[in-house]
Amino acid sequence: MFNLFRKWTLSFYDPSLEFQFQEKFNVQRLYFFRSSLALGFFVLFISMLVFIIQDAQIHIIILIAIFTIAQIVLLFFSRQLQPYLKNIFTLMFVSYVAGGVLVTYAKDNVPLYNYGYSCSLLFSTLLQYCDFKHKALFIFSSSYIGLGLFVEFSVDQLPYIVFSILMTFIQGIMTYLFEYTLRQEFTQQITIKSQQSIIYEFVQDPLFAISFNKKINSFVLEFINKTFESSFQKEYHGNQFKEFLRTYTIGTNTCDNSNSIGLNKQSHKQLNLEEYLFDLINNQKLGQDQNNICIQAIGDEGTLNIEIARVQYQRSILILIIRKNQVKLQIEKYENNIKALKQKFQQALILIGSTLEANYLQLNKLEKNLDIHNKALRKQYCNIEFLLNFIKNHLVYLQKGRMSFLKQQIEQLTINKLNRALSNYFIHYCQQNSKKFDLDCPVDVEKQIIYLNAKLLTQLLINCFNKIIRISESHSVIQMKIKQKVEKHLNFIRDLNLIQFSYIFEHKNQIDKMDSQFYQQIDPNSLDPPEIECIVNQIILNILSPLNIIQVQSIFQENQQNYKTTLQFLIYTDQTQLDPSYTKYIQNSN
Repeated sequence: MFNLFRKWTLSFYDPSLEFQFQEKFNVQRLYFFRSSLALGFFVLFISMLVFIIQDAQIHIIILIAIFTIAQIVLLFFSRQLQPYLKNIFTLMFVSYVAGGVLVTYAKDNVPLYNYGYSCSLLFSTLLQYCDFKHKALFIFSSSYIGLGLFVEFSVDQLPYIVFSILMTFIQGIMTYLFEYTLRQEFTQQITIKSQQSIIYEFVQDPLFAISFNKKINSFVLEFINKTFESSFQKEYHGNQFKEFLRTYTIGTNTCDNSNSIGLNKQSHKQLNLEEYLFDLINNQKLGQDQNNICIQAIGDEGTLNIEIARVQYQRSILILIIRKNQVKLQIEKYENNIKALKQKFQQALILIGSTLEANYLQLNKLEKNLDIHNKALRKQYCNIEFLLNFIKNHLVYLQKGRMSFLKQQIEQLTINKLNRALSNYFIHYCQQNSKKFDLDCPVDVEKQIIYLNAKLLTQLLINCFNKIIRISESHSVIQMKIKQKVEKHLNFIRDLNLIQFSYIFEHKNQIDKMDSQFYQQIDPNSLDPPEIECIVNQIILNILSPLNIIQVQSIFQENQQNYKTTLQFLIYTDQTQLDPSYTKYIQNSN
């Protein structure tokens, strides 16, 4: 790889890089400067105590005391001296070498081998933080000065002299390699930053990189490019990339069979992208030497083709590249107009819904003063509730990409209160369609308190009832059963208390794929118009149910010559125990 500096002189081609390098290296210099001052203070303090005990000359004790105080002052102002540390270390090296020579001359009983070895460690370490331009001079001058002052040139000393000269060259090579490694590391960081800026600015496909932090047991964003920010991130709030991962579910088409990871544990629940990546990185299914994994993710923006690559640096990093359709790129300029129309439509629905809701509340107040069996009042009451539910279905469908936030809208109510709120609606439309409604709910279940999004639960129950009204046989009975149920080892949670809602009804003809009449996934490739109620039911089940399905069982009644169908689904009794983060969900269950 091409280096940003000349290898022999170790000077950067761009002078501004030298300034940036010195700023970065000054951080390391500061740590070593403080360490050396602390050690110097300790050595000087011990020396001062020894001189005092030995009753040395007073001017020597005063000099050492001044040096000790100077160490403390420099340590206190070390942060302010950081820009000048390169020159300070140069002066320190000269003074330390001179001081070492003077100590050797002044003391006769110095342990030469131990003292010389310790001084060589100090000088070699201190040399690395000096000005690079002076390092070669310091290496050779200090070595030759030591030879001239302390070594007698004679034939019997010749091997030691040659050894000292050769070690001088070794020290020069090691000093060069130390400086080269530091500058090479700095150039690599500059190169990586420039590559990241190029990827951020010019790569057209949305791209982001994440890593898994085991301490917080969650994914952490490492990098994101501009295209992803403009295309996806602006749609979310807070931890945007996490909402993106939780919004999109894994499709069935992949470049390999990797989408089977983790599906055995949750065979009844479709994984979202965060769950899939958690299993991918936790089970070590994708190594650095393997090909990239290609998956399809289904969400608010339709189907996305995503390539996943895993790289290993200091930690495992997953790189996700969203391969955008070129045809879609050509029509992006029209998306703003489409979104503006979508927002206006949502505002119109909200305005109509708020008006109907106000009328609904007024009718609620009239119930206290008027006869509840008043047919005209009940008709208006139920019609408004039907229209409100119709509008809410469309609002949920239009905002399906942000439905995860509704998990936080928790309410407390009893099953009895829920039954009283829906009974009039069910009875009215059954009578209107020449049918009967029967509610089977034990007393102990009616007293059950549930903590969840009550509006979504009411919406789900009404949607299922409205479809049953249309397909059930005339003069038949629509029965709703409510009972408690305990699921063991469900989705990694033990002994989960649930509520089971069941509809039992009869219909004349056999209906193929009965479950698709009540819930279905979004299929962007389907040519048929979407059935909004079914899609909304699927969205609500993803929030309120541990198994996001509606179980359907039909049997043929020979005596009646019709079919009897049982429709049932499970609902959490306490939604507050659930965390929207999949990884924390796993951690709590363990």
